[in-house]
Amino acid sequence: MAKTAWVKFKWDLKKITNFSIPVLEKEYSFEVAQEHDLKQIIETVVLAYKTDPIWGKCIGEIKPRMTERINSTFYQPQSKYLLVKYDKEIVAVSGVTQLHWTNQNLLTGICVAKKHQRKGLGTYLMFHSLHSLQNSGLEFANVYTESGSVADKKIYPLFGSVKIENVEYLKDTLENPIPILHNFYYEGKVQSLGIDTPNATIGVIKAGAYTFSAKYEEHVKILVGQLNVKIPNKEWQLFNVGEVYIIPAGYSFNVQCEQDVCYLCEYIK
Repeated sequence: MAKTAWVKFKWDLKKITNFSIPVLEKEYSFEVAQEHDLKQIIETVVLAYKTDPIWGKCIGEIKPRMTERINSTFYQPQSKYLLVKYDKEIVAVSGVTQLHWTNQNLLTGICVAKKHQRKGLGTYLMFHSLHSLQNSGLEFANVYTESGSVADKKIYPLFGSVKIENVEYLKDTLENPIPILHNFYYEGKVQSLGIDTPNATIGVIKAGAYTFSAKYEEHVKILVGQLNVKIPNKEWQLFNVGEVYIIPAGYSFNVQCEQDVCYLCEYIK
C-alpha cells in the first residue's frame, strides 16, 4: 500500500445543538446494534469500504483490520454500534466509542451500503454518532481518514468539524494494543508507554476526570500522587502512592485526580 496522506477531523460536541437534526425517510429505521447484528455489521462495513474510490484500492488490507476492530470493540461498554435498517436489513453502520487506543471516536467511519447511498443516511448517522458521544460525556470527538476519501470530502466536514491536514495516524497491523508502545487518550491528558514486557505500561494522568475500560484484568499501582477510583460494583476509593487497585476484565471504570498521577499498569491475560 502506498504511503497514506492522513487527515484528522475534530468536533466540539457542545456545538452539535446548533444544527438541525437530520430526518430519515420513513422506510428506514434507526437502531442500536444487538449481539445478533455483529456478522452483518462486518459485512456492511467491508462492502461500504469497497465502494470508496480511495479505500477500495486497498480492501485486502482494510477488511482484516476492520473485522478485527469491530470484533474487539463490539462488546466493550464504552463502544456502541449505530445502525440504519431497511426492511430489517442493515444498510448503514457507525461504530462510536468514548475511548480507543488510536485516539479516535469513530471506529468504522460512516458506512452506507451502495444501494442506499445519496439518501441522507450518512448525514443522519454522522449527526447521531456525534450526539451519542456527547451524551456519553465527551467534549470533543476525533476521527482520522485518508485524504480524498468520500468521508473526507462529504461526511466529516459536516456539523462544524475542524480539519487538520497531514497528520500521523497511530495504527497497528493487527489492530491490537498489546504489546503496547504508546497509548494516547483524551487529547494527550492520559498517556502511557510500554515497558520491558508486552503486558504492562507506565503512564501519567493529568488532573481531571476520565472513563476507561479494561479489556484484560488490570492491576494498577500508584507511583506518584493520589487517584480516586470508582471500581465496578464498589464505592469511590482513594489510592495513594504504593497502593494497588484491580479492575476486572471487560468492565468500565472512572477515575478522578486533582493533581497529576503516575501509575504502573499490569495486564493479566
